[in-house]
Amino acid sequence: MASVGVVGIFSFVVIADLGINAGLIHYGVKIGHLDVGGMSPVAAERLVQEVGREVASTPIVFRGGSLGTYSWTPSDLGWEPRTFEMTERAMKVGRRGNVFRSFGDRLRSWAGGIQIRWGAPSRNMIRLLALAVAEEAERQGLAVDQAELQSRMRAATWDWPREPFYEIPFES
Repeated sequence: MASVGVVGIFSFVVIADLGINAGLIHYGVKIGHLDVGGMSPVAAERLVQEVGREVASTPIVFRGGSLGTYSWTPSDLGWEPRTFEMTERAMKVGRRGNVFRSFGDRLRSWAGGIQIRWGAPSRNMIRLLALAVAEEAERQGLAVDQAELQSRMRAATWDWPREPFYEIPFES
């Protein structure tokens, strides 16, 4: 009797979830910092496109010691919001793989949320700009930790709202 009850409750929850999220992105799903849960794919695309343009054009400022400041936009770093791809990934949460994976995604989205990370900026562009900063620092007798600078540049691309500035890491 107890197992019939558990199966009944499980079935009710699955059917209710399917009804609530029919044609919509599951509640609890975020793209970067944007909560797109409960939205239609079209509404989510509009939001991602609008916010993505703002994120792509807002400067990321780095400073450190006597180097002064360096500023780039995520667009300069080869980043773009990839609106359709991000919305498609959000829509697939709870709708891919076998029944167990799909159910697991739905539980995670309801319980704690699922965050889909924005796409990455261009590795080559990040590497070139970090190298330029390191060369300028070297001319002034400073040593920049290029790997850490590249990591911070990638992280700052997705950071929102942006910090007023980010520190250039120096080697000890």
